[in-house]
Order: sequence, then structure tokens, then C-alpha cells
Amino acid sequence: MDDRLYSAINLSKDEILFKIYFEALEKEFSSNGYEIWIRNPDFDRSIAAGIINRKATPTVAATVWFKYEGIPVDYPINSELINKIRENLSNGIECEFNNS
Repeated sequence: MDDRLYSAINLSKDEILFKIYFEALEKEFSSNGYEIWIRNPDFDRSIAAGIINRKATPTVAATVWFKYEGIPVDYPINSELINKIRENLSNGIECEFNNS
């Protein structure tokens, strides 16, 4: 498993396909102090973003899958999903999203 803090300049060839989604999440959540992580649990067969709220006690996270078990997720981010993530993280609820 490979989890690391998101950096636009440090993406693998498979992760770069989802750069637009990582950037959208970073734009939406980093101003609130949330961290955006790249989750790559199975050698590029699955790729996700982790949004971490370290201000919560205990720390809570949301996972948004962009590719799952080798299959890209259609339209992984939309305004409804952003609102659900924001609500869950602010209420201290762990969540995982796969819009396929």
C-alpha cells in the first residue's frame, strides 16, 4: 500500500490521469486545513484520494475512489459528493465514496 500526501509534481503515470480530481479536492478542502492524500493500495489497480480532518478528535477521513480494482470510476466528483464529504468530515464521520 502506498499512501502519501498529495503533490502535483510527484504523481505516477497512472495517478496523473486523475490529477484534475486531486486538484479539485485540494482546491475545495485544503483551505479548511484538511489534508489530501493519494491512496494507492494495490500497485495502481486502485487509486483514491483521502481527505483527512486532523482537527477532529479522533482524526477522520473520507476516501474517494477514482479507479477501483482496475476500473476507472465514472464522474468520481460532483457537487453532491463534495457536500457529503464536507458534512461527514465536519461531523467526525468516516466515509468512503465510489460513484460507479
